[in-house]
Amino acid sequence: MKKNVSKIMAILTTLTLSAGIPALAIDEVAPVKVEAKKSVGVLDPKPGIHTCSVTNMPANSACAGTINQNTWETMIQYGYMDMSTKYNGSTVIANTTNTKMSMSMAMAMLSYGVTDYFSLSAMIPTVSATMSDNAMGTMTQSGLGDISVNGKWRVWSDGDITTPPKSFDDLRDTGNSVALMLSVKAPTGENNAKSTMMGMTTRIADTMQLGTGSWDERFGVSYSKNMNPFWVHASAFYNLNNINSYGYQFGNKTSYNVAFQFEPMMNTVLGVELNGDTRNVDTKNGVLQANTGGSKLLLSPSVQYQIGDNWDIQAGYNIPVAVNVNGTGLGFTSGWFVGIRGTL
Repeated sequence: MKKNVSKIMAILTTLTLSAGIPALAIDEVAPVKVEAKKSVGVLDPKPGIHTCSVTNMPANSACAGTINQNTWETMIQYGYMDMSTKYNGSTVIANTTNTKMSMSMAMAMLSYGVTDYFSLSAMIPTVSATMSDNAMGTMTQSGLGDISVNGKWRVWSDGDITTPPKSFDDLRDTGNSVALMLSVKAPTGENNAKSTMMGMTTRIADTMQLGTGSWDERFGVSYSKNMNPFWVHASAFYNLNNINSYGYQFGNKTSYNVAFQFEPMMNTVLGVELNGDTRNVDTKNGVLQANTGGSKLLLSPSVQYQIGDNWDIQAGYNIPVAVNVNGTGLGFTSGWFVGIRGTL
């Protein structure tokens, strides 16, 4: 028996040497580790990341996505608007009185996903408005603005409209989504601010008050389409403004937005939007107010960058394309914003 075993071992050794393969003990053989080649890496989103994710949320338009159920999302944004250009209708005219108006707003938003298809959010603004001219000097009002509560219901979707790709060769099926929105704005901003001039104290104009003084509603619809690494968003809103206790009613407003976005590299999104609105003439005790209302169309480029897993920073600028004032008055000159948002 020992002779047979020796012969078998000799034959195996001879075959191994003749093939040029070194003989190895079993415990010397290690498995080979093979890694798949990745094109471009990206941070993996945690559960609960925005359904309009941090890498494709439009700057001014409304996305049709809703945040995941039981998820909290927050945003803090600061914006500035300058109105120092004087118009007669759509024609720029000389601003001989050097009349100027500017407004800055710090907005805090908190959202909650009631279900995967319905979310609620509260928006709390802090406003600072300044108006000046050669005759009256400068007037500034600042404080809490009107708080609004918003509901969004994603009524239809197909495919995957929201999940950011993990690499450029990870392109997902085209997806679409449609959402309906309703907002209610409470009169929390001051609407009875007064000023004293030449010994007389009077209530300042409604257009300079921090709040409208009325409960107002906003209805909207939005659409989003994913064509990674491109996105398209479109939305339209109607603001129904009511009469305040002083008999003043801001004109109802229709607004519309279209946004195009492109992701040139992972975690960075470039966007450009068209943001337009038309506001009816204001009334006071049923009487039309001259030089109020009008329309504007803005071009808004923006950039977003994802930091960490679930946060992004964003910034944008607003450029007037067309402005039309009912009568004569100040129109939009420029605006910008910066902000940060993410899931908690």
